[in-house]
Amino acid sequence: MEHLAIIMDGNGRWAEKLSASRTYGHKKGAEALKSVVAGALKYGIPYLTVYAFSYENWERPHEEVDFLMRLFSSYLDTEIDELVDKGIKLKFIGELSLLSKDLRRKMAVAEKRTSANNELTLIVAVSYSSRKEIINAFLKARNDGITEYDEQIINGYMYTASVPDPDIIVRTGGEKRMSNFLLWQCAYSELLFMDKYWPDFGEDDIVYIKNEYEKRNRRYGKV
Repeated sequence: MEHLAIIMDGNGRWAEKLSASRTYGHKKGAEALKSVVAGALKYGIPYLTVYAFSYENWERPHEEVDFLMRLFSSYLDTEIDELVDKGIKLKFIGELSLLSKDLRRKMAVAEKRTSANNELTLIVAVSYSSRKEIINAFLKARNDGITEYDEQIINGYMYTASVPDPDIIVRTGGEKRMSNFLLWQCAYSELLFMDKYWPDFGEDDIVYIKNEYEKRNRRYGKV
């Protein structure tokens, strides 16, 4: 497995089961991400993409969105040195113009500081919409004077142009839908839906996902 993508779902429902706040669930979800990143490193997965905040999530209550933005900002402050030390390259994708200027600055700094790393590429989808990514790719190609399109050309304008498509996309939390995530890139990806809520994830789940993937017979569109 070269590229694992994860829809990190279930923070709020996990917290509700404990009669705790949704913000507590998001904090525990951030801790789970650290553990899963460690697992990706440990088991030699070179690319990990995580769905951290969708474009549609802007419609959530202001207090929850504000907390999530502050959580992103805080983790960039506290985790960047460890990312550099562990050889993790950080990349952000999405409609980043909707984020605050300060958060965008921190993201740009983090990307620059980790740009030479090659142990693991961690791609974080923030304010992300796959439909908007596809539209933007065509618009950028048109602005470059391209009038005839094929898959290779459009691939070159996607946020993930330099990254192989996901081998498997995992969604936690029991839901079975894609939620506007990597729709172009997932054309031939395996899909795995897991009931476990995201805050309960850890390194051992990487082993489970790897084993599950190795059982699959990928057909790349051949029915």
